[in-house]
Amino acid sequence: MGKNNFKIMLTNMRAKLQAKQASKSISKRVESIRIQTELLRTLVAVVIAFAVALIIILCVSKQPMEAFKYLVIGPLMKPRYFNQVLVQMVPLALTGLALAIMLKAGQFNLATEGSFILGGVLAAFFAIKVALPMGIHPILAIIFGIIGGAFICVVPAILKLSFGISEMVVSLMMNYIALRIGNTIIRGALLDESAGILTTEQFHETAQMHTIPVGELEIQVALIIMVIVVVGFYVYLSKTRSGYALQLSGLNGKFLAFSGIGASGLILASQIMGGAVAGGAGAMYTLSNLERYDLVNTFPNKGFDGMIVTILARNNPLLVPIAAFFLAYVREGAEIMSRHTDVSVEIMSIIQGVIIIFVAGQALFSKMQNKRIIKEVANG
Repeated sequence: MGKNNFKIMLTNMRAKLQAKQASKSISKRVESIRIQTELLRTLVAVVIAFAVALIIILCVSKQPMEAFKYLVIGPLMKPRYFNQVLVQMVPLALTGLALAIMLKAGQFNLATEGSFILGGVLAAFFAIKVALPMGIHPILAIIFGIIGGAFICVVPAILKLSFGISEMVVSLMMNYIALRIGNTIIRGALLDESAGILTTEQFHETAQMHTIPVGELEIQVALIIMVIVVVGFYVYLSKTRSGYALQLSGLNGKFLAFSGIGASGLILASQIMGGAVAGGAGAMYTLSNLERYDLVNTFPNKGFDGMIVTILARNNPLLVPIAAFFLAYVREGAEIMSRHTDVSVEIMSIIQGVIIIFVAGQALFSKMQNKRIIKEVANG
């Protein structure tokens, strides 16, 4: 009897293990189908957007094929064009990642623009007012910007948790506050009165982030940091317990609380991390691309552009750099097209709008996705 019971128990254990492995296999295949559908939806949106752009170019341009050529392959024509794509990509990727982190926790915080601005201004302050050795100077300036960026994004979270105030409304106001704080700092402490325009004094050379020559390209150190940050947050969100809890707080905060994990701390953590990334992006943009802060031309709306990147990436941190590269590439192509042909750069706004409409359309290909998932589950 004892041997028979042992055999039955062993058979049951094997059956449970096989069922568990089959369940994991199905889950992986279902997730793969969802990713494939998202990629297909994005690809179709891009194709439709470029088709719309081509139709408009054909209607308004006397040299439509030339204009479309510059739009599509212009950034590849010269190394300096492609280098500019990489320069634009870095702040887009980091602000997109910042928003993605906060959205993962279910928080629609729109203060990444304010974090980017204040991060850049505080880095400029540190680059002008403090003298430090090369190497140490930009690191401390970026840390200064990170702190400012985190502050801007954490305020809406604190007000929501304390008083139930919508973080979306407060975060929009925080962008305005950050802009005015930045203007006040520049006008009051950094303004170069001898310049003849509203701009700061020149940064110390030791504070500027230099580039690394790779063939004919000039790779910014900020690009390398961006890759490290993106990979780091992907690992954190997908491979760690706290990262999983943060995502779960966005999906089902009540279940998380029932499990004994406080959602409030995760909400605050997500806002601090998101604001820190956006503030660091502003600091690196300032130290990598500027020699002084120009009040008229410096504020570049990169935080708001990060929202487009997050939408294109479907809130997936690992896809954020790809979406940022695509957006930067098309924008540079539009700039090149406007310089060489009679088509305005504003066509970029049309392309962006069409892509966002179709990417955000959840119903597109949803039936096909559901049929594939049902078939996969039925087949085991």
